[in-house]
Amino acid sequence: MAFHAFSHAAAKALLLLGENTKPAARKAYQLMAEALDKPEGHKTARNWSVYSRVMSELWRNGWVAAGARAPNRAVHAATTAVSLDDSDYYTHWLLAYAYKIRSRSAGQFKSSWKQDMESALRHYEKALALLNKERPQNAVVAGERNAVSIERAETFVYLSEPDRALREMERIIRDPNRAKPDAWQDWAYAFALHQAGRSYEAAEICERLLVEKDANNDIRLLLAACQARCHMAMDGRQTIREFHKRRNAKSGLSAEDAEPTWTVALEIERGAFPPDMPGGGEKYWTESLVRAQLDESADTKVSIPTTSFLPSDDVILGAPRGDGATAAPGTAMQAPKPAGRKPAGRKPDGKKAPKRKAATKKKVAKKKAAKKTAKRKVAK
Repeated sequence: MAFHAFSHAAAKALLLLGENTKPAARKAYQLMAEALDKPEGHKTARNWSVYSRVMSELWRNGWVAAGARAPNRAVHAATTAVSLDDSDYYTHWLLAYAYKIRSRSAGQFKSSWKQDMESALRHYEKALALLNKERPQNAVVAGERNAVSIERAETFVYLSEPDRALREMERIIRDPNRAKPDAWQDWAYAFALHQAGRSYEAAEICERLLVEKDANNDIRLLLAACQARCHMAMDGRQTIREFHKRRNAKSGLSAEDAEPTWTVALEIERGAFPPDMPGGGEKYWTESLVRAQLDESADTKVSIPTTSFLPSDDVILGAPRGDGATAAPGTAMQAPKPAGRKPAGRKPDGKKAPKRKAATKKKVAKKKAAKKTAKRKVAK
């Protein structure tokens, strides 16, 4: 099977992202920045793909300021990965994910959500086409194909087509020969059920998933929304309080590692649905969160810092700020600069240095001449 290997840094970064905490995500960013700063790492397609994923997660979880423009960076990095290796399903998969995150970010970037969604679907299809060339009986291939298929189907939820999403997901979820069940895939299915008005079924799936010890906290957010729709207001409020409690518990020791308080406004800003989407998907979702009293149930309010630990756009993209355009195919993006590394000092001008040296010799010569003159005077 023609699978491409991850570098050590990329594999470790993905594990860190799996912790779903701000401190771990910062470490993942630093790892990938250092890997891409090396000549060999810079040429490795999957390094750029994983770096793109880090950017998307930093944005989606509210871990960087809006000015960081992380969704643009994610698209640029993932495009660079595809330009380096167009034959790898993973580079297309991560580019699709980057486009989808950017399209859902409330129109904050100079890009068309419709074009971004179309690009996302195109790259999901390309990833699946590459996977379909592999052996269908291989368990790893089957697992990856299921993951890409579910994520592609989830895209239709954000296009306010939950019934279409459910039809595609159910072919995988209900397959008796399905590869190892995945909590995220089941969550995506539950989210589609909620958006289709089938909140009782969605709530049952969420409750089952939350039995697991390390269940993702976002499952509680969806469960609370379902409970609010099922006229279980008290249960919904209790679930939301637990959601906020667990977010606060994930905060790092420093103020900059504190988890931002999740609100309806932040959910919209960080990619609930594309802006002005026809079909009412975003309205239905946000109404569920309002009913669950997402904003009122937070004990404390922690804002997203207005500054970011990420370098500026021109440093990380090597392109003018603000246009948000996707890097042209075949155009390599500049490597991000690892945080905390001081820029190398400029070397002194080669012509000026000898002059300074010559001037010093001249000065010393004058002193010696003065001493000799003084000796002669004494002798006289």
